Amino acid sequence: MLEHRIQDLRHFLSSNELDAFLIIKPSSLRYLLGFTGSNGLGIITNSAVYFITDFRYKDQAEKEVQYDKIILADGSLINSIKEITEFNRFNTFGFESDYITYNSYQNLSEVITSNPGSSLLPFDGTLDKIASKKSPGEILSIRKACDITLKVFDEIKPYFRENVTESDIAAEISYKIKKKGGEGDSFNPIVLFGKNTALPHGVPGKTKLRKGENIQLDFGSVIEGYHADFSRCLYFGNPPDDFLRIHNAVRNALETAIAGIEVGKGGKEIDAFARNVIKEFGYGDYFGHAAGHGVGLSIHEMPKISPLSEDELAIGNVFTVEPGIYISDKYGVRIENVVSIEGSGVNVLTDISTELSILY
Repeated sequence: MLEHRIQDLRHFLSSNELDAFLIIKPSSLRYLLGFTGSNGLGIITNSAVYFITDFRYKDQAEKEVQYDKIILADGSLINSIKEITEFNRFNTFGFESDYITYNSYQNLSEVITSNPGSSLLPFDGTLDKIASKKSPGEILSIRKACDITLKVFDEIKPYFRENVTESDIAAEISYKIKKKGGEGDSFNPIVLFGKNTALPHGVPGKTKLRKGENIQLDFGSVIEGYHADFSRCLYFGNPPDDFLRIHNAVRNALETAIAGIEVGKGGKEIDAFARNVIKEFGYGDYFGHAAGHGVGLSIHEMPKISPLSEDELAIGNVFTVEPGIYISDKYGVRIENVVSIEGSGVNVLTDISTELSILY
């Protein structure tokens, strides 16, 4: 599988007249070379794969990475690029410009241009585009992550009681994910009560749950490096009519958007399906984020599902659909599913009810 991915990148090298491509982003290193450590740099040419790391990861790299030559750096990985025997024969280097820091870019530029006539060319999202078309094995890993996430969601419900805090529930979610075999959280779990739910990415704190308050959950598990991302709303007590209307609007937007998913449609079209429903309900001004995003080895990948997206949906894409409505100092609602496009069609990987869970 890794060899196929490397060949895809080599086709990119040829079409862009590049001698080498530098891989720095951790998710790209895992996707392309299989490396799961935290300090590595890969260089792919038309004929070889070079991998640079430090002594801590020597044995791990030898087991995980498919390489032609490994270099152990004493200091900066970037400075060690010059140790590649063929370095002086490379003229054009591509790199992941969407990830590298400014300081690292300066260092990289200094190293590359030390070879007379060499140039450093930025490419945004190159590996993301290749990685956006998931293999059946990758989709299976995401499905496993989603399955654990759904089990945790079902088991966490009895923990909601008066005076329990947001951070209490968040900690329990993280614990249960690992107990069920997850490698960890896709991101820090979002658990919010009452007015805090109007913050799309609020941070769980010491706020206590009271009767007559809504609950917003957003969390996911990681399996084999692949992420799940899932959101549902609950209500502790009897929900008022205006909350039920908002929840119904978001639920309709989610279902409409998923029903509209087809190969070849644009990410902006799927976003529009959701956004238009929310506008029809009269809440257009309260939906201010993208309607979804790709998931995989990173929690945010291509394709983008947003008004500005230029991505077209393809077989192998796995992404979220997550419309929301947020009314300041009152409450917010977000409902999110992970979907995949496979040969059999569109599959919802978080396929449980989107109805409001009412707790007493």
